Amino acid sequence: MTGAEDFRAVIFIRWVEWMIENYIGIDAGGTKTIVVLVDADLRVRAKGSYEGMNLAQMNPNTVSGRLKQIIEEMTYRAGMLPYHVGLTVLAGAGGGDSKMREEIEYACWARMPERKVKVITDAEAALAGAFKGGAGIVLIAGTGSIAWGKDNEGRMARAGGYGYILGDEGSGFWMGREVLRRCLDAYHRGEMTALGKKVCEFWQIEDISKAISIIYSSDKPGAKAGELAPLVFEAYEAGDAAAQDILREAGRHLAELAVKVRGRLSFVPPVKVCLSGGVAGQQAVMQVLIGAELGKEYELVPAAYEAAVGAVAAVM
Repeated sequence: MTGAEDFRAVIFIRWVEWMIENYIGIDAGGTKTIVVLVDADLRVRAKGSYEGMNLAQMNPNTVSGRLKQIIEEMTYRAGMLPYHVGLTVLAGAGGGDSKMREEIEYACWARMPERKVKVITDAEAALAGAFKGGAGIVLIAGTGSIAWGKDNEGRMARAGGYGYILGDEGSGFWMGREVLRRCLDAYHRGEMTALGKKVCEFWQIEDISKAISIIYSSDKPGAKAGELAPLVFEAYEAGDAAAQDILREAGRHLAELAVKVRGRLSFVPPVKVCLSGGVAGQQAVMQVLIGAELGKEYELVPAAYEAAVGAVAAVM
């Protein structure tokens, strides 16, 4: 075989690979967005991390602009062109709102008429990815908190997910709020706690009372409070009693979400529970605390696929 024939053979093989259906799955979080490009068998061909996208607080045109950039960058990483992707699935909090979903999908069509984009909830993506479409409960705790479940009969139910004003117990926001409340109470008793010092250093403020204006002047107060969650885990590891109380209470709140979902569905015990999100899914101590609260009738299991892959699995 000549060099020219070798080159044509390689081009043909790449062409065949490109013609296999490809998908982009996007797990849009409040602080970070994870993106994967997968083939029809859900094998990851490229992966990237981007800044957070809160769909409920973003202009649909801004979202469509971000997606255009993401599609172009991800296909470049995978060594292909944008038209080799048949569908992009955007999963995010608020994706279940029909009006918002339609506005984002229309904005994407207007900007990229040749690209098909579908918007779903982050919970749908996490649930589909965790159990490969099977029965179980996915407990998501990041900046916010929510639990979604699907039983052996295919019925679905949820608990939580009401946002930082009406809910989000056990979430990163909730932890940050609890830290501030405890630290402010201590400050007005004339005390300075270890957590209070950490907050002052983190936000570079003279005393904890300044934290009040930081929260209320923020255009995203829930996310701003959630910035403090890592400080709680650091203090917990150092043996801080207040941090330990906060995490134990967070574990109880999050376990309660899973219990509520179970009560609305029909499962064959042990009930499989998958923990997801920056708080529940990525912090080992929370997995221990939540597992202890749930007990033997529940089984904590790892996700079969990450939520970004689950976004694609949810619509296939």
